[in-house]
Amino acid sequence: MILQSITTICAIGVIAGSSLTLDRPSAGSDTPGAASVPSEMIARGKTVFDIGCSPCHGLEGAGDGPLSANFRTRPRDLTKGVYKSRSTASGQLPTDDDIDRAISAGIHTSTMPPYLKMSPDDRAAVVQYLKTLAVRFTDSTEYPLEVLTFNQPIPATPQSIALGRAAYIKMQCDNCHGAFGKGDGVSSELQHDDFGNYVHTTDLTNASDFKFAQSAQDVYRIFSTGMNGSPMPSYAGTLQDSDRWHLANYVWGLHGGER
Repeated sequence: MILQSITTICAIGVIAGSSLTLDRPSAGSDTPGAASVPSEMIARGKTVFDIGCSPCHGLEGAGDGPLSANFRTRPRDLTKGVYKSRSTASGQLPTDDDIDRAISAGIHTSTMPPYLKMSPDDRAAVVQYLKTLAVRFTDSTEYPLEVLTFNQPIPATPQSIALGRAAYIKMQCDNCHGAFGKGDGVSSELQHDDFGNYVHTTDLTNASDFKFAQSAQDVYRIFSTGMNGSPMPSYAGTLQDSDRWHLANYVWGLHGGER
C-alpha cells in the first residue's frame, strides 16, 4: 500500500555493507537506461517522495525542503548523485541495493528514520524515482559500477590493534578525530563537504555517533570506498588491504567494539 507508515522527516544517504575485491555486476537496474522502468513505478515513487521526503530534500530533491534550515548538517542534495556510503568504488554511484538499504535502515544519529514498515514495492519505486533526480544515473560513462566484496577479515588481536593505531597516526586521522578518537582534532570544527555544508566529525569513542557502521567490517568498507562528497577519502590507494583491516579494528575498538 503506497505511503505505508511514512514519516515526514527524511534524509537520504546510503548505508552499504559490503567491501572489497572488485566485482562486475550483471546488467540490470544498475546500468543506465536499464529495462525502461515503467512510468507507473516512477509516478508511485514520486508520490511517496513528495509526501515523505520532500519536507527535507525539497520537491526537486535539491536538499532545500522547508525543514532543511533546521539542520546543522543539511539534507542530501539528491540532484548531485553523490552518496557518502556505498558498496561501490570511490567516486562512483551507489547501487539500487545501496539506496534501498538507506531507506530501509535509515541513517543512524541523523534525521533520516528507518522505513522498516514501508512496503518493498514502495521502496523499489522510491529508489527508481530518486535516480531520475540526478543526471549521473543516465550517463553511460558512469557504468559499469565496481561493486566491492569483502576479503577475509583480520581478527582484532592486540597486535592488529597496535598496527591500526600506527596507521591512524600515519594517515593523520587525529587531525579530525583527535589523538584518541574523541572527535576533537584541530580541524574537527572546520570540516565541510564538497558543497560547503558543515560535516560533523565522528566521536569514534561513542558508538551512538557512528552513522554508517555497525561493525569493524563496515569501518573497513568505509576506509576502502571513502565517503563521496565528504572530507573522508578512500584509503584503497594509500593503505594495503591488511592495514585497512588493522585500522578498522583499532577504530571500532575505541568504543568497546559493540553498539
